[in-house]
Amino acid sequence: MRLDVKVIKNHINIKGSQVMTAFEFIGRIFGGGKGIGAVVSLTAVSVPIAGAVVHDELKKSEQKEKDSLYQKAILKQNAEIRGLKKQADICNERQEHYQKVIDTVLFNGKESVPNEQV
Repeated sequence: MRLDVKVIKNHINIKGSQVMTAFEFIGRIFGGGKGIGAVVSLTAVSVPIAGAVVHDELKKSEQKEKDSLYQKAILKQNAEIRGLKKQADICNERQEHYQKVIDTVLFNGKESVPNEQV
């Protein structure tokens, strides 16, 4: 299948003239000509695109901030857990020591009672 160059050029000319007519119409609405119509048309297309790009960048920035705060919270929580474990270990050591002291005192007290009776 061979494309006819004349048909293609004719189609482009028709579409091009329709676009220029549309630009001229839009330009007249805004008090100008084809140039103003082209600027207004391109602005109408580019502003939403730019808005979408800015919106995406803001979402990425917000997500980075959330991730940063989350990481800081995790670090703080881990530090608090380590501190609590350290305190628990100290308390356990103290409890074991006190238990040994109590056992020693009670054991020595029980031993001394039979010796005194003999």
